[in-house]
Amino acid sequence: MTILVFFVVVTFTERAHFTVVIFLSSVVVFVIGSVLCATAKTSAAFVVGRTVCGFAASAIMAGGLALLVLCVPMRKRPLYTGIVGAASGVSAAAQSGYYQIPAIAGDIIGVTLQSTGVTVIGYYTPFMWAGTILMPLLAGLLTTVKVRTALASVLIMTGFFGFAGGIGFLSPQSAVQMALPKADASIGLSIILFAEQFGAALFVSAAQNIFQTRLKGNLQMAVPQVNATSIESVGLSDLKTLVNPWDTGVVLEAVDRSVAQTWYLAVGLACLTVVGSATMEWRSVKEKQH
Repeated sequence: MTILVFFVVVTFTERAHFTVVIFLSSVVVFVIGSVLCATAKTSAAFVVGRTVCGFAASAIMAGGLALLVLCVPMRKRPLYTGIVGAASGVSAAAQSGYYQIPAIAGDIIGVTLQSTGVTVIGYYTPFMWAGTILMPLLAGLLTTVKVRTALASVLIMTGFFGFAGGIGFLSPQSAVQMALPKADASIGLSIILFAEQFGAALFVSAAQNIFQTRLKGNLQMAVPQVNATSIESVGLSDLKTLVNPWDTGVVLEAVDRSVAQTWYLAVGLACLTVVGSATMEWRSVKEKQH
């Protein structure tokens, strides 16, 4: 919502200095939110600080892209947009678990390659097709991961999956700036960024719900003595405490199946990207000088 509000304001003011003021104000608000988080003595205060940080972070991202539209020629925007995207990836890597680093690193490499490639050759559609082809394949490979799969293999697959997502991620932003006049580009970007944020929140929740539902069903089929209430009251690492030691292998296989069934959602969503890639115009950012 912050992204939408920001871009609507920028669109109707159409003043670069006003955009800079909002952008810098957002940075100040983000710092305030960070201080609130660092000094919070209660959970409520910490939640308030995180809310302020989230609001400001959205405005900072939106502000950075709005300033690019106002200040950078079209042929150079993919490169600078990639820099902004890569910086965001470096921030997520610093805050995530170690096992997520390969996926985030792959995403950063993909974004960097895409932004550099579009700047050099001009066309962004080939990179969208690269993501559309690679993402379903790699998501499909991740459905085969088992407990006995080597950790190195899992990390390599997640790294390549991150690369597949990153290589086509920024192409829609280039496309909307090519298709719309400069005065309307901010609104077009706001819709894309809102969809990215909303889609991530929606489908992460959907994936979590699928995993929990399938885990409950798979465990009850494999180990009937385990009831649903018991499953919901413990974490994955504590599941083995609910069963006899000789049933541990069966429990791990149920977890395997649940993870694979959750990845089917990613496979389906990755396949749907063919709609966007197939309907995209083949245009070069070098055609539009401003």
